[in-house]
Amino acid sequence: MEVIADDVAWIYHGPRDQVPISGNWVGKAGAGEQLQKFVGDTETEKFDMQGIYAGGDKVIALIQEACKVKSTGNSYETLVAHIRTVRDGMIVQFDELYDSCAVAAAYRA
Repeated sequence: MEVIADDVAWIYHGPRDQVPISGNWVGKAGAGEQLQKFVGDTETEKFDMQGIYAGGDKVIALIQEACKVKSTGNSYETLVAHIRTVRDGMIVQFDELYDSCAVAAAYRA
């Protein structure tokens, strides 16, 4: 949290009505809330870093991820892209892209 800007735009793409951890979260408190919700809702089964790429003010991490949704017991696996915009050593925007259909299906009972 030390490298997250106070006014960060934290965006976990996807339909919030189907993926409760998705949405636009505002500020460091919003980022923390989203991360806590993710940890509370899911159990990580696989987290394989595929690569990290940097250019200009962007840092992109590609991750093969599998998680189980605790409330349903259903699992999903997806390639995830974390796109961070960095200014003065601080993350000012964070976008997470993933297969929202697979994640939404895991949230359904």
